[in-house]
Amino acid sequence: GRFILGSSGSLFTQNTFDAAAKTQVAGGALTFDPSFIAVKDDTTALLGAGGFGGPSGVHLFNPSAPATAISSTALASLQNYSAVYWKHPTSGREGWLIGGTNGTAYGSGPTAGNMHNVTFVSPDGTKVGAITGDLCTYSAGLAVDGAGQLYAAIFELSGSPNASDAEKVFKFTADQVDAAVAAVIAGSPSVVERSSAQLVFRFDGASSIAVDSLGRLWATSFNIS
Repeated sequence: GRFILGSSGSLFTQNTFDAAAKTQVAGGALTFDPSFIAVKDDTTALLGAGGFGGPSGVHLFNPSAPATAISSTALASLQNYSAVYWKHPTSGREGWLIGGTNGTAYGSGPTAGNMHNVTFVSPDGTKVGAITGDLCTYSAGLAVDGAGQLYAAIFELSGSPNASDAEKVFKFTADQVDAAVAAVIAGSPSVVERSSAQLVFRFDGASSIAVDSLGRLWATSFNIS
């Protein structure tokens, strides 16, 4: 139940839930400006090193042992905005799902970029590959539920021809994700397209999302009108 905070090149874990005291996690040689923190369990968490518009490392750390330095060896290097830990309820396949602009390139010059998609990273970092097709022009939140379903929020840059899709949340079933993960592990990636996902809801803003044990979606946003 403790919180983990990343801010301005530092990482902290709350000592006890509902108390202000916190302990800084040893950074070691790693330099970062956190883009995300994702937690698997009480001993395994992942830090996105951040960096606007380009790839950076995602690094493992133990949230229950702050004196142990964050791993300076990147589990993978991707443009990263958000991440969740995912596990299929029956196949046993599991790993990190990273949201970032690692999809199809578009535009040129100052307007060049890459589409946002979701990439699978195995727990040991040996298997990395896209599991979804292009989702939107800019990254947004991800969440998974206890049944292994993946929820992906959509954010569109100003002027995008798909602006009417902004702030929607789509759901990929556990089996859709599992098939795409299995393809990455096998070395023959086969993504699931957004058109195969279910539209769940449209928020006023959904830069970050979460799903609770009752299947309800929650969202927060930096949306500015």
